[in-house]
Amino acid sequence: MEEFLSVSLFFQDELLITLNNIWLDPYAPSTNRKIVFQGVSGFPNAFWEGKEILIIVEVINREKIREIASFNFQIEITNTIELENNVSGWFIDGAISEVSKPYYQPHVDILMQWQNGESIDWYSLNSDSKSNYLAACFFYSGLDFRLKKKKEFVIDMSKIKEESDIIYELSQEMLENRGYMGKELFTLIDCFYLMNDRKLNENIQIKLLNSALIDKKLGQSFVNLISRNLLEAGFQVEVY
Repeated sequence: MEEFLSVSLFFQDELLITLNNIWLDPYAPSTNRKIVFQGVSGFPNAFWEGKEILIIVEVINREKIREIASFNFQIEITNTIELENNVSGWFIDGAISEVSKPYYQPHVDILMQWQNGESIDWYSLNSDSKSNYLAACFFYSGLDFRLKKKKEFVIDMSKIKEESDIIYELSQEMLENRGYMGKELFTLIDCFYLMNDRKLNENIQIKLLNSALIDKKLGQSFVNLISRNLLEAGFQVEVY
């Protein structure tokens, strides 16, 4: 199983354990929040209650590890619990006492789905989930723009129902798996120009098919915007 996530727990600068999963209660009814770690057992005894640990969450990408979140957690209660399919886990209740890098569970959920080998149907996601998916791509790939080894890329514009769809289709068609080409429209355009700066656009042709069938909410002005910015960034573009 390919690992995408590394979660390290520290106490007084000493590494306690490194895990590959985390779930942090996103909506706590009070100041206390719950953390669950799967696949581990034998959490130390009540000594840990009242102690503060540092939790660092990192993405393991193609070439290096990128820190995406870190926070201090004041432990109140620790317990070992039984999860689904007879998987043991740790349940920790406490409060976040200090945040170095904010933690966002939906981004981590995408990374854990990849890690578990679960397929994700882009077009079944709502707008927020699509944004989280693209954020996870950024954490994994950054701005390395690893182009597939071909010179012609074809985008079916009839699939485009909202702005994020064109980002997904371009990244899926042009880049290696989980590549990143922006999260919003303006960052997509920024990526076009970054690729131009790195001379990744040389002799690259992009065909926008079925442009007349694009969703009416976006219309031909959206097709024109995409094609114009691709052209200005040095790509060869044909619109059909």
